[in-house]
Amino acid sequence: MSDARPGRFLGVTTRTLFGLGILLLLVERNATHVAGFVTALVAAWGEVQTRHEMAFIATALEAEYVSLNQYPSPASLTDFIQTWIPKEHRDDPTLDYWKSEYRLEVEGDVVTLKSCGPDRQCGTKDDVDRPLSFPGASDNSPYR
Repeated sequence: MSDARPGRFLGVTTRTLFGLGILLLLVERNATHVAGFVTALVAAWGEVQTRHEMAFIATALEAEYVSLNQYPSPASLTDFIQTWIPKEHRDDPTLDYWKSEYRLEVEGDVVTLKSCGPDRQCGTKDDVDRPLSFPGASDNSPYR
């Protein structure tokens, strides 16, 4: 038997239905906000993990420089990492959190270890950089 009184639908007041509609709208908007927050949190966690891994790689690169007075060439970075960096928490230490290869960038005497960041596009604002402590020598190439 249906409730045919004015202001009621299936036994529920119109005011209750309106309140439920507002509640659903607020939940939907909050879900969108929470999704954006979670996305930002995951990106921040990825950067922290990448910086942590880069610290290990940079330490090995700097030890190489102290030992041999040169860094490995940018082309041999992957081989260098595979040789000297243990597979601590991940299967492939040559890849950053977003599964892109680390790069060694050389500009003049400045050497920087780089990750392309969450967008996996190098040269954008989300790149993660780690300058190395020992700049290249001006009289001979710091790379092998």
